[in-house]
Amino acid sequence: MKSIKCYIGHSLVVCVLLSIFSCGDMDETYSEFLKGGEITYPGKPDSAQVFPGHLRVQLQWLLISDPNIAKCKVVVDDQEEMEISVERTQNVDTVRTVIENLGEGIHVFDIYTIDRHGNSSVRVEAIGLVYGPNYLATLYNRAISSVTYNDDLSATIAWASSPEKSIGVEITYTDSNGIEQVIFVNPEDSITMLPDFVSGNTVQYKTALLPQENAIDVFYAPVGSIVIE
Repeated sequence: MKSIKCYIGHSLVVCVLLSIFSCGDMDETYSEFLKGGEITYPGKPDSAQVFPGHLRVQLQWLLISDPNIAKCKVVVDDQEEMEISVERTQNVDTVRTVIENLGEGIHVFDIYTIDRHGNSSVRVEAIGLVYGPNYLATLYNRAISSVTYNDDLSATIAWASSPEKSIGVEITYTDSNGIEQVIFVNPEDSITMLPDFVSGNTVQYKTALLPQENAIDVFYAPVGSIVIE
């Protein structure tokens, strides 16, 4: 029994000594990482959104916490980097920025906040779609069912159903006084009247479309034309 007790006591001493030396080694190891002091992370961007456009996007995010935030940084597709200055208030602040000259397709935006000491927040990722020539090539005008020239110097256009994503049709014509008239036709309108119209004149029209409800740009189908007489 005594030999057993002595063995346990000896092992305990050895373990304690090993623990002391191990802790010392660990402290030295961690001290290498903490030479510059503790790492500080500013409050990260919140509720990041991407609003698509024609070869561009608008980014939007909120700054909820940390009044020390001095600017934000956006990295596009792990390549292009840009900084946005901000001025904090006592409320929740909204940051918006438009990024131009983007290629058509999907893009990844990494957003950071940076405080007055140059510390950067953790990354917030936002993904968005950019529209361009390929999308424009798929657009078409709302079809015209019939046109009529009326005796009261007016014309009537009857429309077929609107294309998906259409927000209306823009019509342009020259009236009897030689003045250019522009009329916007809503998607739910099935008949459009053109007052002071001269028989034989040309009507030009183009359909406006919004690919997404939050898009920042309106897209147009190629201009169509029709002679009404």
